[in-house]
Amino acid sequence: SQIEKISQVVPSNLLTYFEIPLGEDLADLVATLATHNQRAKIRTGGITADAFPKIEKIVQFMQACLVANVPFKATAGLHHPLRCFKPLTYEKNASEGTMNGFLNVFLAAGFLMQGYKPSLIYELLEEERAESFLFDAGGVLWRQEYFIDTRQLRHLREKNIISFGSCSFDEPIMDLQEIGIL
Repeated sequence: SQIEKISQVVPSNLLTYFEIPLGEDLADLVATLATHNQRAKIRTGGITADAFPKIEKIVQFMQACLVANVPFKATAGLHHPLRCFKPLTYEKNASEGTMNGFLNVFLAAGFLMQGYKPSLIYELLEEERAESFLFDAGGVLWRQEYFIDTRQLRHLREKNIISFGSCSFDEPIMDLQEIGIL
């Protein structure tokens, strides 16, 4: 496979992420990444509405990576902390669409690790209301019922979902300030 070929030539001290398709062979591809001690990447958006994968595909990707213990990152379309309907680019009169939130994605991975059912994770990925979350030094509470503590979040960030990509540096920070997290 391409993963095997590339893994043989990339120096072992270089952290490499492979963007893999979200199709039927997803679990096999993630298993191959695990075998070769590589990392996965999911594209969570783009400049057109059809570039945003269905939340079920995002959950399948995260489940496969968590089960195989493959670290991953999420990129594209993650400009905002919470799911929202916004222009997809910075161009005047840009098309609008529903964008995934980076907090939704990180917390969904955490709740998946805790064993919550995919149906609940779908709801979390669709959550658009900042008031549904309570952040404090101890962790994050969602809907006054579901909790993940800071220790688990730290482990998740260090070992599982490593980072997210946004083509904006300022937008994520401003949005976090707007909802009172920063």
